[in-house]
Amino acid sequence: ATTAQVTSWMLGGHSMGGQAASQLADLPSITAIFLHASYPGASLKKLPVLQVLAEHDKLMKAKAWAKGIEKAKALYMPAAAVVHVIAGGNHAGFGFYGPQKFPSADGERTISLAEQQLQVARTTADWLRTLVHAE
Repeated sequence: ATTAQVTSWMLGGHSMGGQAASQLADLPSITAIFLHASYPGASLKKLPVLQVLAEHDKLMKAKAWAKGIEKAKALYMPAAAVVHVIAGGNHAGFGFYGPQKFPSADGERTISLAEQQLQVARTTADWLRTLVHAE
């Protein structure tokens, strides 16, 4: 199928990519959003939402951001949102770009990069399957 033939999109992203994805949530073709180490920047209350976080993600837990993150969740996340925390994971472990130092230092992973990415992929795929099978 070409993209022109697709009428339903499940969109997501990591960190700022998740916020960018949430900005498109009101498009009629967007049917679900997943946020990897991210929080919404716009209302997602009408959509299924998966938020995958990591236990040692210091960027998401930074004091300067924490209040804004909690406020965004309260304002923009649906009550039925699925939130999953990767035990032992960190912010940079959602990608393959090395240690995260900016805008602040990340926490240390206590699991391997491969293990964290496998858990993120499985969690996301399992959640997407629940949406596809629900239709």
